Amino acid sequence: MSQRNNRNRQTVSETIVRRSNPVPTGVLSSTTVTTTNNKSTTGRARRRRRQRQRRNRSYTGTSLVVKDYVDSLIDPFNNRGARLGWGCLTSTDLGTSVYRGTLNAGTDGSIAVVVGPTLLNGIQYNVNGLASSTWASLSAQNQSIMSGIAAEARMISYGVRAYPALAETSNAGFCYYGSSPGIYPGAYSITPTGLANSVYTEAAPGGFGAVAVSRPMDPESYTFLSNTINGIGTAIPLLTTPYIMFTGLPAGTAVYVEVVWNYEYIPHINNVIGLGSRDQSYSGPVVSDNYTTIEQMWRNVSSLLGDPARAGFLNMLTDNAASFARVLGNSQTITGQRRLMA
Repeated sequence: MSQRNNRNRQTVSETIVRRSNPVPTGVLSSTTVTTTNNKSTTGRARRRRRQRQRRNRSYTGTSLVVKDYVDSLIDPFNNRGARLGWGCLTSTDLGTSVYRGTLNAGTDGSIAVVVGPTLLNGIQYNVNGLASSTWASLSAQNQSIMSGIAAEARMISYGVRAYPALAETSNAGFCYYGSSPGIYPGAYSITPTGLANSVYTEAAPGGFGAVAVSRPMDPESYTFLSNTINGIGTAIPLLTTPYIMFTGLPAGTAVYVEVVWNYEYIPHINNVIGLGSRDQSYSGPVVSDNYTTIEQMWRNVSSLLGDPARAGFLNMLTDNAASFARVLGNSQTITGQRRLMA
């Protein structure tokens, strides 16, 4: 009993001592708040810091040119690309050439369009039947102008898109499309049937049209050639050739065709003011600023490009290709938003 009373008295005494000497409120609250908020404020501060870094991450010239080049390979119709840098010690410039117009399907309801890496007679089309190897030619609408400006050029990107102008109730037939090496009719003998049977060809209902773009095949794809502007001769750039073909259309159906070529060119010396006195050592950022070799660059970006040909006049990008900037941003300071075709 006396032990229990002693313990009770000790407890009461401790309570009186604590009440008479309380921990200062300011010390207790500040300690508690600091301890409590350290976790939350540290987390919020870290998140805010990351957000600021993402917002303030600079689009330096070096990272932008890579993004611009990949954009152009995916969608050459809306992105002109960037200067590549390899194989040239003088100033270069970027050029874009286009062809837009309508072609009419033949009497059998077929039309094939193949586009090569050249502005002169770069479009080969066949409306003479599936078994015919007779092709007609069309050139970029500014080819003659560029011939007087550019000494040599190399393709950055190019592509073709086409769709038939049909009523919804009309028979749309079929569309064959692809991007293949070694099929340019201006250099090889080929028929529309040969195109349809190529291992690179895919097929879809024809009413929505298709898009096909070129891809580099070799380091020589980045060689400067006069043929890029003035027609394919013995030197054929090593790029895949995009093509689109329709069959089963009503005879004479108008098919809208759009072709865009983007290229880097070396101007004729008489078209560059002060070329001899101008410092040529640096003329702005180029893709080669980021990579030691072309092969290294291609390994880095090729998996981000998606398929080179798709059904649908506007259906070019995939989620994988459209988000390439986010993927690149993991290894390089490149960020960006998805860029969709118009």
